Parts: sequence; structure tokens; C-alpha cells
Amino acid sequence: AVAAYGNLQEVELVYLREWKSYRCPIGSASGTNIIVATPCWTNAQAHTGWTMDGVSWIENAYELLDAEGEWYLDDPQDFLYYKPRAGENMASARVTAPVLEVLLDARGTLATSLRYLTLRGLTFAHATWMKPSSNRGYPDMQGTYQWGTEGKALSNVQFWYVDSLVLERNVFRALGGNGPALEAGSRNSRISCNALFDISGNGMHIGNITANPADARDQNIGITIENNYITQVGQEYHGCAGIFLGYVAQSRILGNEIHNLPHMGVSLGWGWGAGGYMRNNEVAYNLIYDHMKMMYDGGGVYTLSPQQGTHVHHNYIHDQIHELGALYPDEGSSFMRWDSNVVQNVVRWLHMWTGTIQYDTVVNNYYNNNVATLNGANCIVTPNVLVTAGNWPAAAQGIMAGSGMVAGCQDVKTWVNLPLPTGISQDGRRRRPGAARMRLAVDLNQGRVFCIGSRGRRDVGGRKIPESKH
Repeated sequence: AVAAYGNLQEVELVYLREWKSYRCPIGSASGTNIIVATPCWTNAQAHTGWTMDGVSWIENAYELLDAEGEWYLDDPQDFLYYKPRAGENMASARVTAPVLEVLLDARGTLATSLRYLTLRGLTFAHATWMKPSSNRGYPDMQGTYQWGTEGKALSNVQFWYVDSLVLERNVFRALGGNGPALEAGSRNSRISCNALFDISGNGMHIGNITANPADARDQNIGITIENNYITQVGQEYHGCAGIFLGYVAQSRILGNEIHNLPHMGVSLGWGWGAGGYMRNNEVAYNLIYDHMKMMYDGGGVYTLSPQQGTHVHHNYIHDQIHELGALYPDEGSSFMRWDSNVVQNVVRWLHMWTGTIQYDTVVNNYYNNNVATLNGANCIVTPNVLVTAGNWPAAAQGIMAGSGMVAGCQDVKTWVNLPLPTGISQDGRRRRPGAARMRLAVDLNQGRVFCIGSRGRRDVGGRKIPESKH
């Protein structure tokens, strides 16, 4: 049947494998044989034992357009087909067709940082990322980094070599790559009291994966991420995190509310044992729930590699859907302290699966499922408290109550309740091109400043919608 699809080379194969979300286009098909386009196929075979060797579902074919809210872009004919939801009036609908990939690129230099920039009260919306729609596809490694020479997913809002940057009370939504990124040389900066939702990749992407940069000015140090509301990220590239941090030091992730995710809440570190300059980071007072909804092998708080002095504490993590640990120090995670966290309604509260996890202290945590993996070396893992019959001690209740956003930032959660984008399915499994193609959205300007990745709008009047060309 697939070989009979029109525009066959526009069709994408999606495969979910543990923490990986592969996405490759079809090169050709005959009968029941499908040839996957290269170099995506070659790169998707790079990780022995974790290759793309199956198909979870197929996207971006007109023949699959069978449910309300789905759409299909016919590139050769310059037409977009959309199956309206009940009650939608396409004669009066107003749509946005993004064409920009980068809404903001703010850069200092290695020699001279961009300093004291504050962005407050802005909305960054409707940007795309087209690379996955090429033959390069999306050969997932982890955290939107990809095999081969593909690098990571584009961040639609990005900052390089900044010092004392403040992002406060902004909205980041309908973004086809990663959310805001602090790239190389970012220091002493704060991301606070923002709303981030409907993002294809990571909600935020902080730092990079260079363990020991030749010039110390390339290091990412002193980043604070606090009191942000993060939901519905990883919408196309499902193996993502609400907050992703690569190599960083002296950075703090505090009091964020992170939920409704296909994969992890917070991912901190890189290197699978190569710690580089990572040290003295803090993950605390976060409220993380309803995560790991599509992927396996992840957690609420996940770390990699030695991080001397890093402290994970007073987080409330609940209702993690799939494995592995809600608290998950992965390979090489060493010299860290994990204490005073509450873990509720998860498959496994702690996952320390290998002897490269060393010299960690995991104490005074509370959990109601006594399933854990304790294969670390020279680690202290007692005392911790198993809670039964819902009888949470007062200390645990205090941790629950103290998690999440402060009262002064709670209002940003209501920004997500503005009307949802028109024509975009909120079901990550829908057969749709998503950010790899084009987004439709109601133009929501309710007194806020908008940075929108489109150069034209046009009213549409029927099921067959012509694409604006620019």
C-alpha cells in the first residue's frame, strides 16, 4: 500500500526505540519493499544495538488523512489539505504559515560577551525547522543530538556568548525546533517565570556537549532556570526533555512545573562518564509529573557523568508512565547528592544500574513503590522511606507543597489556555508532518508583543488551502 502513495519521497517513517525517536523519509518503494532515504538511514544505523530497525507509524501522506485535525502539505502542488474539526469554519478561519527558522539570534563573541540583555513580556511563536524533511531526516541520538554530522535540533530562539541575560515572563509556543537555547559561552543568566508549550524539541536547551573546551570562555556557567511552566514539548521529536542541559557548571534548576511530556522532565549532563567541567549544579523544588508518556528509558530527573557537588533535592515527581527511574543517575553520575525528594506513583523510584555510578549519596527520599535498581559502586543509599497506604509523613507533605512555581509566577500557567493553534493535532501520534513541514495557527495577539515566524497571512475558504509562497 505504501508504494502506491502519492509524493512518496515526502512520506516519513517514525520509529520509537526506548529513548530514541527516529524520523527518516522514504527514498523509494516497490511492492512490499521500502528503501529509506540516505544519509538518514545510514546514520540511523550508527548506534549498534539501538538502531532504527522498525516502524512505529507513518506520517505525511495524503492517503492517511482520515481524522479531524489532521493535515497534509502537498509540496509539488503547493496545496495544504486539512480535515476540519467539528464546528470549525474554514471560510472564516485565519491561519499562519511559518517560514522562518530562527526568530531571534543574539550573539556576543568569545572576546566580548553580549551583556545585560533583558527580554520581558514577549511571545515567540510559529517558527519551523525544515532539515528533518530532507533526506537527512532525524537520526536521533539523545536530547535532539543526532548521529553523523547532523548536530542537534535547531533552536528557534538562541543566545551565544551572553552574560547576565534575563528572559522573564515570556511565552514560547508553536516552535518547530528546540525552545530557547543558551549556547556556548553563556554565563550568569536567568530564565524565569516563562510559559513554554507546543514545542517540537526540548522545552529549553542549555549548554552544549563539549566536555573540555580549549578556551574556558566557551564554558556555560551560572545559569538559573526558575519558576517556569513547561508542558507539551517534544511534540515531534519525542525523545526530548522539558529542560535539557549539556555541559554546565554552577547552574540551578529551581521551582519549575514540568508535565505532560513524551519523555523526561529534566536532563542534566552529557558524556556517559566524561564529566568535563560539570560541577556544583542544583535541581530543586521542581514539580514534575505525567512524563514518560511515549518513550522508555528516562526519568523525572536524569543525570550523566561525574558532577562534583551537584545536589538534587526537594523535588516532587509523580505519575511517571514508563520506565526507568523517576530519579535516574545514568552512566558515570558520581559525586552527587540526592535527598529529600518525593516520588509517587511510578514504576521505579530510583535507577542506579551500573558500577560507573559512584560515590553518590541518596538519602531521606520518600516513595510509595519499593522498586529500585541499586548497582552503583561506593554509594550511600540509606536511609530512605517507603510510604504505604497514602500515609505520607509531614516532611514529605511539606516537600510536595513546596514544589513548583512561586505564587508570583502562577499566572503564566493561564497563558497556555489561550485558544490552541488551528489545524494542529495535540496528539503526538497523529499522522502529520508537524514542525517538519508547516504549522497553522490562529493569530493570537491579545495585547502582547508577538515575534511570529511568518511573512504573510491569508484567509482560507475551503478544504483545499493554497500555500502562501515567499
